[in-house]
Amino acid sequence: MSKESFIATGVLLALIIDLVRIPVYWISYARVWAPWTELLPLVFFTFLGTLAGKALLGHFSISQFRKTAAVLIVLIGIYFLIRID
Repeated sequence: MSKESFIATGVLLALIIDLVRIPVYWISYARVWAPWTELLPLVFFTFLGTLAGKALLGHFSISQFRKTAAVLIVLIGIYFLIRID
C-alpha cells in the first residue's frame, strides 16, 4: 500500500466515524455547540496542517514513512499506557 493510500484510508475512516458521531452529539448535547468564532480557526488550521503534511510526505520514502508511522503509533500507545490523569 502506498503512503498516499495509507493516509487516504485513515482519512476516510475518520470521516465515516465523524459522520456517525456528529449527529449523536448534536442530539445529545444540542446546547453545548461551540460558537463559529471558535470553530473557524480550527477549520483553517486543519487545512494548514493538511498542506504541511502533504509537503512533508513528499520527502519520505515508503520505507521511511512506514518506520515513522510505526514509531509514532508505539509512542502514542506508550503515552496512553503511562499517562496519569
